[in-house]
Amino acid sequence: DQQFLSEVSQRAPSMRATYEDQLRSVNAYIRVAQAYLDQNPNDEDARQHLMEAYQQKALLYQLALDHIQ
Repeated sequence: DQQFLSEVSQRAPSMRATYEDQLRSVNAYIRVAQAYLDQNPNDEDARQHLMEAYQQKALLYQLALDHIQ
């Protein structure tokens, strides 16, 4: 995450706060989903939500890097 934010800072400093907030939000959701899944390992819906959160994070990275190119 820090490398990503560093890249954003170099290429589009005005966008860093926006991407940092979005990244913080998706990371918080991932932590909550992971904690729930750790307590409920057989919950397939929770597993799917966690996978979607990681996909959302990957999409955030891709959109940001596409935007600042």
